[in-house]
Amino acid sequence: MKNIIIACIMMAAAIPALPLTLDFESGKAEGFEINGEYARIGEKSPVSGKRSLMINSTEAPSEWTWCFRTASGVLKAGAEYTVTLTVRAVSLDPEGSMVHCLVRLLDPPDYKLDIGVFNVTETGDKKVTMTFKVPADRPNYAFQIHTRYKVKAIIDDIVITEKGAPAAAPAVSAGVTKIDFEQGKQPTFTCVEPYGRVSGESVIAGKGSLLIDSYSGENEWTPCFMTATGMLKPNTEYTVTFNVRTLSLENDSYVHCLIRPLDPPDPKFDLGVFNIKETGDTKVTLSFKTPADPATYALQIHTHFKAKAVVDDIVITAKGAPKAVAAVPAASGAIKLDFESGKQPSFTLVAGNATIGTADAIAGGSSLIIDTTGSANEWNPCFMTAPGVLKPDVSYTISFMYKTITGDEESSYLHCIVRQPDADDKADLVHVDIKDGGGTAKRFEAKFKVPAGAANYLFQLHTRNKVRAIIDDIIITPTK
Repeated sequence: MKNIIIACIMMAAAIPALPLTLDFESGKAEGFEINGEYARIGEKSPVSGKRSLMINSTEAPSEWTWCFRTASGVLKAGAEYTVTLTVRAVSLDPEGSMVHCLVRLLDPPDYKLDIGVFNVTETGDKKVTMTFKVPADRPNYAFQIHTRYKVKAIIDDIVITEKGAPAAAPAVSAGVTKIDFEQGKQPTFTCVEPYGRVSGESVIAGKGSLLIDSYSGENEWTPCFMTATGMLKPNTEYTVTFNVRTLSLENDSYVHCLIRPLDPPDPKFDLGVFNIKETGDTKVTLSFKTPADPATYALQIHTHFKAKAVVDDIVITAKGAPKAVAAVPAASGAIKLDFESGKQPSFTLVAGNATIGTADAIAGGSSLIIDTTGSANEWNPCFMTAPGVLKPDVSYTISFMYKTITGDEESSYLHCIVRQPDADDKADLVHVDIKDGGGTAKRFEAKFKVPAGAANYLFQLHTRNKVRAIIDDIIITPTK
C-alpha cells in the first residue's frame, strides 16, 4: 500500500487510560484523531447509542484514505492488545473497495511494518477482533481505519484492552446499558455458576453469550443470572430487551425472566415477568418503573425445573434515553434487520404496501408492517433485501418473527421467496406461503444456497390478495 498524505482536519485530546472504550457518544475526540475531510462523528443511523463514527470516502481522490487513528501513546511499546469494534459497511464501490482496519506506525507510516490487518469487504455489520503485540523498540504504533476506493461505513464501540488489564465494561451511555458478554465476566452482572456462565457454546451473537443450564440442579427454581446492584435506579422507568435461544426444556420447565429486588428477593415485589415455555428464539421485552424502595431491583433470569438456554444482547434503556440499536450477530457474518433505526440501505420497502411502524410491534419499539388490504392486485411485492446482501456460492439460513392477520379470502397469504429480480418462480431458492393467521407471533426459518455466479438473488416478501402482517428480527446467516 502506498502512503498518501492528505490535507485534513484532525481532532485530538488527552490520552485516556486503558481499557479504552470509544463509543463516540460525547461527540468529542478523546484519545483519537479523525480525518475531518472524510470522517465525522454523527447521529444518522448510529450502530449503537445516539452517535457513531461516519466514514465517507466516495469523493476521495486517492485509492487509499486514512479516516481514523488512535492518538500517539495509546498503544505502548512491548504490550499485547486486543481491539474489538463494529463496522457497518453501507456501500463499497467499485469492486475491491474495503474498510481497512490496521495497526501501523505513525512515524514512519510504512505498511510493511503493519502488525495487524482486518479488511471488511462486504456490506452489512461486522464485529472485528484484532490481537497483536507492539514491538518493544517501536513506541508509536496506532490502531487505524482507512478505506480503499469509495466507501461509506459506520464505526462504533471500539474497545482497546491490554493483556493482563481488566476487561472494558459494557458501554453505558446516556441511560443505555448494553451487556453482550463479549468480554467475559463483568462487574455489571453476576452469573450463578454452574447454572449460568459466559460461554462460546451455541452463541447467538459474537463470540460469547450467557449459557443457562439447570439440568444438574435439584430444585424447582434455579437462579442463573442477575444484574448488579445499582444497575437499575430507584423511581425510574425502564425498557429491557434481550434475545433468548431456548435449547431444551423438560415437562413444565421454562426460562423465567423477571425484575425482582436482590434484597428482599420476594416474588410479591416483582415488577415484570416473562416466561419462555417453548424452544427456539424469543425476543424478550420488559417495561416497568422501579419504586423508590426497595432500591435493589435487578434483571434476573431463573429456570423452573430443568432448562437449557442461551441469552445475549441485553439492552437496558432508561426512559428519555436514546433508543439503542439492537446488536447484530456480526462475528458470524450474520445480518440482522430489526427495524429499530427505520429505513436502511440493506433493504427496500415498496411504498403503499410496507412501512416501519410501532403499532403491534413484535420486538423492541418498531417492526415491519405489511398491509395490502387496500390493494386491488392479486400479487403485491412488499419487501426485499438490497442487491449484494446475498453472495454467490454461499449457503444461508434466514429466519424472522411474524404475525399474520389475513383478509377474508381463502387465497390470501404471505409469500416468502428468494428470487432474482424479474425472474419467475421456477428458479426460486425459497418458496414458502405463510397462511396461518390469528395474530400469534411465530418464527419462520429457511435454508438455501445461492448458486455460484449468481450475484443478484434477493430475499423478498410478497402478499397474495389482501394481507396484513407484522415482521421483525430478520436474521440472514451464512453457514459456510
